[in-house]
Amino acid sequence: TVALPDVHARRLDGPLNLDGVLSEPIWTGEGVPARFIQSDPVEAAEPSFPTEVHVLYDNSAVYVGARMRDAHPDSIVARLCRRDQGSRSDEFTLYLDPFHDRRSGYWFVISAAGTLRDGVLYNDGWDDDSWDGVWQGKAHIDSAGWTAEMRIPYSQLRFKKSEQYRWGINFRRTLARRNEQDMIAYTPRNESGFVSRFPDLV
Repeated sequence: TVALPDVHARRLDGPLNLDGVLSEPIWTGEGVPARFIQSDPVEAAEPSFPTEVHVLYDNSAVYVGARMRDAHPDSIVARLCRRDQGSRSDEFTLYLDPFHDRRSGYWFVISAAGTLRDGVLYNDGWDDDSWDGVWQGKAHIDSAGWTAEMRIPYSQLRFKKSEQYRWGINFRRTLARRNEQDMIAYTPRNESGFVSRFPDLV
């Protein structure tokens, strides 16, 4: 596996209105240089549309802002459903490995309709959606596609206290109408291992 470049989080100094609209100036800086590639339906192909992600942090939480560009925003699938129910909608997923053990972690999903799902990862590729974290996420559809903001409090994550933190991180974008999955790090069809492929969040 090729080592992916580190993802650098920027410190947030001030309040953030979590409304799903990336209107604060801090979201307009350089995004994460991570490159999304298709895992489905065409493995390793270029995504249909670009996705840009920003990672911020303060003393209490990690924040993620994502811009999912879409040439046909009227075709974005945004079905409302209950929390933790899948709805075959357009989605954005954040994966975190805070222990940095390359085997375990958490996942947080927000749909274009603003529905939240979450769960845990274990054994480097298995997942369980029975875990429920307390976190916030908001989504917003506009003329360029859709945007999402997430706030994951540290209180919901297990990790070792350290001077400098290095976690594993990954992102996934789901384009429902094309059954397309775009990720930073994915498991090729004839291979195994998922969390061990994540780039580092610094």
